[in-house]
This record gives sequence, structure tokens and C-alpha cells, in this order.
Amino acid sequence: ALEWGIISYLLRTNYSFKSKYLLTFTGRIDGSSKFGINNRYAFFPSVAMGWNISEESFMQSFKKIDYLKLRASYGT
Repeated sequence: ALEWGIISYLLRTNYSFKSKYLLTFTGRIDGSSKFGINNRYAFFPSVAMGWNISEESFMQSFKKIDYLKLRASYGT
């Protein structure tokens, strides 16, 4: 029988400033016996930025909106 294995590691760091501005860094490392002998592991980074718009003072006049957040991310 042909056997193979896979393993993954994940690291995530979150930063929040005044509960309004958010920054997340994520790094994932995947290892597999199916990858080439010289490339057993691959690294996949990503970053995300968020803005809790509902925490801004100008949003206090919008009573029908409890929570509003804008988020953008990029990763491989």
C-alpha cells in the first residue's frame, strides 16, 4: 500500500486599535509527502485590515445599524 502524510501549522496575530481599526496577520505552513523531495513545505501568508465603522461617532445617529465593519484581505 502506498502511504502519504500531511501536516499544517497556523499562526494568527490580531491587533486592534481603539476597537475601530483591526489588523490580522496569518501564516500557514503546509507539509506533505506528496510535494517534491526538495519542497516538502510551503508557506502561505495573508494580511487583513478592518474598520469598525459602527464605532465611529458619526454612526451614532444611525439607530437602525447596530454593527458595520469594512474588511479587506489578501493572501496566497
